[in-house]
Amino acid sequence: MQRTWRSPQVFQLPAGWLQQVQQAYPHDYAEVLAQLIWQRQLATPASLAGFLNPDRYLPTGPEAFGVEMDGAIARLLQAHANPDDRLLIWGDFDADGLTATAVLWEGLGQYFPQTERLFWTIPDRLQQSHGLNLEGLEQAIANGITLVITCDTGCSDAELLQWASDRGLDVIVTDHHTLLPERPPVTALINPRQLPTDHPLATLSGVAVAYKLIEALYQALPLATAQPLEHLLDLVAIGLIADLVDLRGDCRYLAQRGLQQLQQLAQVRPQASRRPGITELLNRCRGSGDRPTDIRFGLGPRLNAVSRLQGKADLALQLLTSRDPTAARRLAQQVEELNQRRQRLQRDLLRELEPQIQQQRDRAALVLVGEGWHGGLLGLVASQVAHREDKPTLVLSLDPPKTQPRLARGSARSITGLNLYELLANQRSLLLRFGGHPQAAGLTLIDEHLPLLREALEQRLQQYPPDRSQAAIAPELTVSVADLDRPLFRALYALEPCDRLPQLEVRRCRLQRQWQNSVGSGPYRRQYWTFQITDDRGAIAQGQYWPESNAETLPPEGDRCDLVIELDLRSAAGDQNRKELVARLLAWRLPQSESAIPMPDLLDWRSQLPDPAIAAHILTTCPWSWEELASHWQQALRLQQPLALAYPHPEAESLERGWRQWLGILTALAQRSQPVPWPQLSDHLGWPTALISTGLQVCQPLGYHWQASAEGLLLIWPDRAQLAWQSPHLQQTHQQWQRLLREWQRRRQFFAEASLKTLAAGLNDRYNLRTSEPA
Repeated sequence: MQRTWRSPQVFQLPAGWLQQVQQAYPHDYAEVLAQLIWQRQLATPASLAGFLNPDRYLPTGPEAFGVEMDGAIARLLQAHANPDDRLLIWGDFDADGLTATAVLWEGLGQYFPQTERLFWTIPDRLQQSHGLNLEGLEQAIANGITLVITCDTGCSDAELLQWASDRGLDVIVTDHHTLLPERPPVTALINPRQLPTDHPLATLSGVAVAYKLIEALYQALPLATAQPLEHLLDLVAIGLIADLVDLRGDCRYLAQRGLQQLQQLAQVRPQASRRPGITELLNRCRGSGDRPTDIRFGLGPRLNAVSRLQGKADLALQLLTSRDPTAARRLAQQVEELNQRRQRLQRDLLRELEPQIQQQRDRAALVLVGEGWHGGLLGLVASQVAHREDKPTLVLSLDPPKTQPRLARGSARSITGLNLYELLANQRSLLLRFGGHPQAAGLTLIDEHLPLLREALEQRLQQYPPDRSQAAIAPELTVSVADLDRPLFRALYALEPCDRLPQLEVRRCRLQRQWQNSVGSGPYRRQYWTFQITDDRGAIAQGQYWPESNAETLPPEGDRCDLVIELDLRSAAGDQNRKELVARLLAWRLPQSESAIPMPDLLDWRSQLPDPAIAAHILTTCPWSWEELASHWQQALRLQQPLALAYPHPEAESLERGWRQWLGILTALAQRSQPVPWPQLSDHLGWPTALISTGLQVCQPLGYHWQASAEGLLLIWPDRAQLAWQSPHLQQTHQQWQRLLREWQRRRQFFAEASLKTLAAGLNDRYNLRTSEPA
């Protein structure tokens, strides 16, 4: 399908927002960060500091769950005091459920002896599926269990919870899935869906709910010998990010803290790691631990592969909780081998499906059916096909031929703009079982109903087609080739952990030195391209393209085109430990007609008095970067006024005088006990915040320590009086600072002297900001 391409919109930022972001993030491309945070609605002026820096976030306590948490803690305290109570953790087999089980196992294990009074169980993915089951509850009672604590499951099992209650088995449910209309008869039900949708805890996943229970227990019954609570946060981050929940409020805070823990695990040898299994897995997926992608594409799929292929998830849980480096290495190798096998089976199944996909090419939905397919892979393949073909996809495996009744079981995956749950609910009469949500579902039906289901889906989709406007290619920002460098990536990185990388539009560029590569061999061989992105100004960036199929190609080499890319770090060729910045190509097109681009006026009042008859957005301070000029152009666009350049030519400041002024400012800052606001510093020096921040980094060899925050800059300089100013080391720092100031002066001189035509062309080439200067 040819998708609509929507170029980035210009969002009007509230007064003072850009300045506030620049104070919290005093680096290059703060204006890009401000735009993204605002248009994604990730933070408000009141929450910005905590959004960017977890040290500034005030987490919500477990008491927010009210009487349900109180009831759970009361029962756990009762169990702690009664040696006859035996506890069973009832977990789940996906990454969120596994980490939730591990959190409860370790957290409750501080209070109850493991394998003596505390036990765990996880259903078999292939035989039992999610949730409670009667066989397991009967076995729990037979083993003397008196209290069950669920995690990432239990909310929808009303009949089984009633069965347990009738037999005197207490249950504490911790879950985040949809609540039933009536509360089941349980000791406690802890679920963030009980809270308002804008509550900081509203989007917690299963592992985060389990963590909150342990946090409340730590508060109610402190133990001097308990492991630090924060040692559970690496598990919390894995579950949160792998489960793709909305990372806002406390979810983002817990993920940030957990990623810090994971990064520490990635930097030590497994023998020295407090969680050697995770360290081993991070090494195998070449993850640094600080990126959500390390979890989504590294740890998460590996943990899920265990139950997908084996049904039982025991191996994965043992890996997460083992403290023995030798055992962890063996477990990690087994998990890695299972994941590699999962990848091979998934590719084999996809190749087997290709003839059916081609036969159903003209259909609105794909219903792909076969015998003997591995049940743990059907959802993965359905998702892969749905994404590639841009059609809702059902992948179903049939029972053996002589089975009566012969059933088809499998998974369905949706596309953007289509509620899959509603689509299947309309065919309820044809299904024995189904459940899920708008984007994914599981279903079972009699094989005789398959032709009826195909036609019913086709008719329904013809009558109510998907909302294709939601599937448009919609980059969030327009940047230039020259911007595709580390400073921009660092600004984008400040958004993480987030649900998606920002998509960037690069206009009127070319792809040069295209080179086709491949990985794998035989039927598993996959092609990709590397290339250079260039423009008319000589800028160069490195790019990669991984197509969905080997038939897809790039634009002809050297032809002008528009791109949508994601900027990310990848392991360098030949050196897996070195990361290089790569623009990953998502889409391309021929250049858009320039007549469709808005063209406000650009006026030159630098050497003349302003015209009072013209209502213009007037720029009175000489910019020092294209980013600064572009931000003023965007303000003029929002005001629907021309941008008038009315700044005087900047005076050439003596480098030595500037150095003395800079040292005076540093000395004055060191004498203050409170942060100095960034605007005050900027006004006093006449320098932008980003230049001040860079100057602080350049001069750090002088021996001071500084801390930037939303309140301003705090500087401590204890050994200033003992500095040897004539030493080669400090003289080199002095020279580096002078080079910085000289570059700033050179840039300002350019913007003071450049013609309107040059400035208009620069805005156009770099940001797709077309201007119209008077003849």
